[in-house]
Amino acid sequence: MIIGIPRGLYFYDFYPFWETFFQELGVEVRTSKPTDKEILNLGVEKAVDDACLPVKVFFGHAEYLKDRVDFLFVPRLVSEYKRTYICPKFLGLPEMVAYRLKAKNILSQDLTFYKNWWGFYRGIYALGKKITPKSSKIVKAIYFAKKRQKEFLQKKKLGYQPVDLLELKNYTPDLKKPLFAVIGHAYNINDRHASMDLIYKIRRLGGEVLTPDNVPFKEALQKAGNLPKKPFWSFAVKNFGGALYLNEKYPLKGIISVNSFGCGPDSLITELTERYLKKVNSLPILNLTVDEHTGEAGLITRLEAFWDMTVERSFAGESNVPAHGQYGLGS
Repeated sequence: MIIGIPRGLYFYDFYPFWETFFQELGVEVRTSKPTDKEILNLGVEKAVDDACLPVKVFFGHAEYLKDRVDFLFVPRLVSEYKRTYICPKFLGLPEMVAYRLKAKNILSQDLTFYKNWWGFYRGIYALGKKITPKSSKIVKAIYFAKKRQKEFLQKKKLGYQPVDLLELKNYTPDLKKPLFAVIGHAYNINDRHASMDLIYKIRRLGGEVLTPDNVPFKEALQKAGNLPKKPFWSFAVKNFGGALYLNEKYPLKGIISVNSFGCGPDSLITELTERYLKKVNSLPILNLTVDEHTGEAGLITRLEAFWDMTVERSFAGESNVPAHGQYGLGS
């Protein structure tokens, strides 16, 4: 049996868990290739018009995989953390993919942490029962999957990004370099095509990146307490609380916010984050909005200008600031 896992949305949060779980059950795991123009075009063609870029990317990966595997794994992820919900589009993914792609080989299961962690693992156990009747084998698979996921989370606390651990693998973060907080969803920031390789571009300029993925959720939740009312969406808690936490703990040069065009929670939380950070300090903030029409040239120009403003001017006089293109991403 071959199970396919689309390389989008929750892939960058849970892939180590899924891969280990299925492999321990004796199943071959196959992922789609990294996002490229072909994948994006497939997603734009198959997804509904008002879908955000990450959903279109996910549809592209699902379409690419569906005829290459026995089953396409599309779980219904309801909640990541206690008493929070995830984006509504995640809740409807199994039906949307099945209907829009005419895929009849969907393997799905409701998964939620809303009440407690046991609710999630009860769902995982039920998922395992769809593959094997052996309870002991499922329990063993859950044990090793939890262990692998814990190692993944520990690495992220040290400054590694999901893309470092899942794709680059040979990279070691250097937190002594000029630090930038990149705030946004993991599936936007770590998808090298959708983000136009933003993380790599910052590193190529000589900086290092920290994201909400590097912040324990308990810390982000505590910082989100600054809001009059805690957001219902776990992504909002992670991004708002993560931004405040990184701003307090690390000597950041600037903050880069990455949003999906058409995402309502993104636009609201970005504005709230910017307002709260302005109360604390005057750290420069660069807002980037991405969709399938976003051009790389414009991003490079804005990123180089932001680097000059935050790094070059802090270490050198105005006369030493490099001209456009010199020592930059276009050179």
